[in-house]
Amino acid sequence: MRSVTVLALIGALLSMQGCSEKSTDPVQRVQAPVGNGKMPLEVQRLMDSYTVPDSVLLTELGLGKSPTNPPEWSSLDYDVYAVTLLWGHLQNHVTPPPANLTTDWSGNLGVNGVAIVSAGSTIDFEPHEDYLVPDSLPSIEEWVSFTHGDLDGLSALVLLKRGIVYIVAPMLTFDTRPIRIAWPFEALEDLSAFYLVDSINALAICAHRVWPHECPKGLIKGEWIRDDLNGRTGHWWSLWMAENGDPMGWLTATFWTESNGERLFSGWISGYLTDQIIAGVKGTWFYDDPRLCPMCGSSYGHFRGRFAYHGNDSGGAFEGTFGDFSLPPLQDTLPLVGRWHEDCPNTAWIVPHRD
Repeated sequence: MRSVTVLALIGALLSMQGCSEKSTDPVQRVQAPVGNGKMPLEVQRLMDSYTVPDSVLLTELGLGKSPTNPPEWSSLDYDVYAVTLLWGHLQNHVTPPPANLTTDWSGNLGVNGVAIVSAGSTIDFEPHEDYLVPDSLPSIEEWVSFTHGDLDGLSALVLLKRGIVYIVAPMLTFDTRPIRIAWPFEALEDLSAFYLVDSINALAICAHRVWPHECPKGLIKGEWIRDDLNGRTGHWWSLWMAENGDPMGWLTATFWTESNGERLFSGWISGYLTDQIIAGVKGTWFYDDPRLCPMCGSSYGHFRGRFAYHGNDSGGAFEGTFGDFSLPPLQDTLPLVGRWHEDCPNTAWIVPHRD
């Protein structure tokens, strides 16, 4: 049973059978055009078990390589593609392989441009025989791979830097002894292709563009109301809004000062049209009024906190300011503004284990 080495991409990939003795007979190298043939149904089903689905969020994917300055997933500087490749005996792969058939598929996947090519997972790599090769170029992923009437493969993320003018258009190139083929990035938007190398071996590729999903975020606008001039206690409320200003709910909270001087608040977020409690909130606050006025010390300040949705583990953070230096010092109701955002998973930049 071949094992699938999962390094950073989602889930546990299916395993498949394949075994044979090695041979030194090479397979002739061929050039294959894009769209060499429609992928056979049995190969498509095989590919489907390994391809990253469109429903997977970009933030759930990981990179094998950790560049010096890794791009943020939400950055607009990179176009991102999920690419899955299978090579070897792809058709009727459950039947006994031909005796003494070995194919050397050692090679690389690379881009002739400013890019990051990173294998998130290897597929059916045999320990101590098939392995990823360390390299210093982020735009190339290299490997050693031998098939014996069975198959190998990998799933990779390909990140292409935007805003660069090229004399020669960037291409994603699969370069091995049996076959060398290149795809323009326009084809990688949605690609499913099959390339027959000989009577036994073939190459299959599935690729699609991956789009970032931004974290939900929005605005806070309301009032900070002191109980008296010293401002040690009070309450505040705000409208909880989407980023475009559409109302989503109400935040109400009570603030106070502990005996040790710590300043805290707690409260909840309720529905905009109903009194249903949506989330709990808590946090800290402090005054920051630099004016040289004995009665101005509690007229301006900052708050920050966390919110947690009821019924699940999700939530986020918010922060803002209250007060207005143009208001009279004795006014206890102060304007309040802020921003909130939900938590989003951080990308795991994981250096892959080398077999």
